[in-house]
Amino acid sequence: MDDILLEISEKVREIPQVSPNTMKILNLIADPEYSVMELKKLIELDVSLATKCLKLVNSAAFGLRTPVETMDRAVSYLGSKPIMNMIINSDMDSVFDPQLVGYQAENGDLWAHSLRTAIGAKLFADLTDNYELSDLAYTAGLLHDIGKIIIAQFLNVSPEILQNKYEVGKETDFLEVETELLKTDHTEVGQMMALRWGLPEALQIVIRFHHKPDKAPLKYRKLCILVHLGDLFAALGGYSTGVDSLAYRLNPLAKQYLKFKYSVLEKLICDIDVEYSKAYELIADEKPQ
Repeated sequence: MDDILLEISEKVREIPQVSPNTMKILNLIADPEYSVMELKKLIELDVSLATKCLKLVNSAAFGLRTPVETMDRAVSYLGSKPIMNMIINSDMDSVFDPQLVGYQAENGDLWAHSLRTAIGAKLFADLTDNYELSDLAYTAGLLHDIGKIIIAQFLNVSPEILQNKYEVGKETDFLEVETELLKTDHTEVGQMMALRWGLPEALQIVIRFHHKPDKAPLKYRKLCILVHLGDLFAALGGYSTGVDSLAYRLNPLAKQYLKFKYSVLEKLICDIDVEYSKAYELIADEKPQ
């Protein structure tokens, strides 16, 4: 194995593990028919998460007249999206927070892009009547680009050189740029991280194939397409992870999901903005000042 790949593998091994209870919740939500009562039970096992849920649902953002004191009611009011935001944003905060120096991205850019991708993936699931994949598409969207955390540490090339590689025709897809420079790309490294964390198979597959859903196992292909489109529309809305913005091919398999009037797709970008603002406000409310 090349030295660079050995170094990347070592960095993956250094990534902090996800808490066991977070893993149980991620595995639960990976099941399209998961039980809300099971989710409640898992949240109750995590005192910190349970406290955050109760604090959030009783915040001004929800404006409830009667205080919520039980997890049953809290989970019913919150739904899975804010809960997943809290879980990933708190349990993986140190992972998502750093600058992606190699991509010329600032602190918080990865989370902003991931959250918008999650929202876009869910909206596409609803728009295309794939409601059973809605929650899973959202969770997968939050995690789809985790491999960039490692790859960014090895892209020691000026942004001008990176941009030239695909702008002048030498490369047409940023995955190929990463592979040329590092012998791997952020989807492969992301899958390595997902395996280390023991993420559900569905999430591992989306992380690996969100740029190439046509290569994904048939069982998860539709889910990969939803995240692929969520990723695209997050970038179209102006939120990416730096120098690779809009530098990936639209997968031919995903084009069938774009057969809507322009006004529908334009509204979808606006809806992502609205939902992002709501989600960000909730996250800000539950974080310590």
